[in-house]
Amino acid sequence: MVLSDPFNACCFAAACFAMWAQCCLGKILSQWEKFFKALFVVCRHHLTPAFNQNGSRKCHLPFTEVAKNKGEDVCICCQCGQSDPIAAISNHQVLQTFPFSPRGWRCLTKKKLVARCDMIWSAAGIPSITGHSFRIGGTTELLLAGVPPDVVKALGRWSCDAFLRY
Repeated sequence: MVLSDPFNACCFAAACFAMWAQCCLGKILSQWEKFFKALFVVCRHHLTPAFNQNGSRKCHLPFTEVAKNKGEDVCICCQCGQSDPIAAISNHQVLQTFPFSPRGWRCLTKKKLVARCDMIWSAAGIPSITGHSFRIGGTTELLLAGVPPDVVKALGRWSCDAFLRY
């Protein structure tokens, strides 16, 4: 994946964000490419500046099933390695200038991101995914890295211990 390409950078940033913040894609991406509902979709102004030395940031999800339009905040922590969401978001922000294209702006949709991921992964022999896979994958990765379950539960906004099955 060439991360100097704006579309790839956008996809990569969304995938890293979703995984490490333990979010389903439907919580952060628009359903519509040409229609944007700021009350339901994460955008730049929902992202806070870094709040610690590691560069970790908070992002406000404007709408969730539980909190409705009060939304809730997620923590995006800096990670070691290529999937660091902080670096991916920064790269995306640098590459995205207005207008996005001669056709006008476009929202990254869950459908487009999943299609892009499936194209990359199928070439590597990895099965296709769903938007929920990022939440499950982030949870699993944090638990395997030795993050205490109560911390994973809090970061992932889990209301019960169902995440321990992953």
